Amino acid sequence: MRSSPPVRRGALPKHNGNAKKPSEDSIKSMEWWSAWLCNSGGITVITNDQYTTAMRQAESVRKIADVREALDRGRSEVSAFWTDPATGARCRCRPDFDTKSNSSAAILLDVKTYSDASADEFRRQVARKRYEVQDSFYYGWICCCIRP
Repeated sequence: MRSSPPVRRGALPKHNGNAKKPSEDSIKSMEWWSAWLCNSGGITVITNDQYTTAMRQAESVRKIADVREALDRGRSEVSAFWTDPATGARCRCRPDFDTKSNSSAAILLDVKTYSDASADEFRRQVARKRYEVQDSFYYGWICCCIRP
């Protein structure tokens, strides 16, 4: 199994930034966090609840044997660039995850999350976010670069 990357996250403390007369300790805490955010070197700040949710989602996904196997072989967030042979247009895509299964096949993962997983809401989101356009770029990349 692949080892986890080092965790680069910051968790915000709970405090009320709207206090009319914050205590001296609260002011020092807010100043410290403001300075830390300015100097964090690209760390994305999330809450502990967000971190816990993400770790649970990752654990759930890795329980699916085929998905776990693909994740162990692949790469995340890698951009692909190519020239469309029919139009000469420069193209690019960036799937959430890709793995080249063999010399003529690839598995691309593009994860979507929704608060409402009903079929009707999924159809609305697909239309609103134009996932068919993304799909055509993924397909174009596979046809041009993975199995020409």
